[in-house]
Amino acid sequence: MINKIHGEPHINKIIGMTEKEAIDQLKKIDKTMRVVNRDGASIMVSGMNDNMNRVNVFVSNGVISNLDGLG
Repeated sequence: MINKIHGEPHINKIIGMTEKEAIDQLKKIDKTMRVVNRDGASIMVSGMNDNMNRVNVFVSNGVISNLDGLG
């Protein structure tokens, strides 16, 4: 199952893009990206620095495979 962010079609469309394409797309809407899982391995992130302009993503083989919300 692919996670998407409810009510955010302009963000959800990065699923399937390469990391570079996703970064460029998000920049257009004043968002940044943080990889929280790469190829099945979780990446430690701090909950203390939530940023609602940042999209948390899963990357598989260089492609955005899933979204894990904003923050």
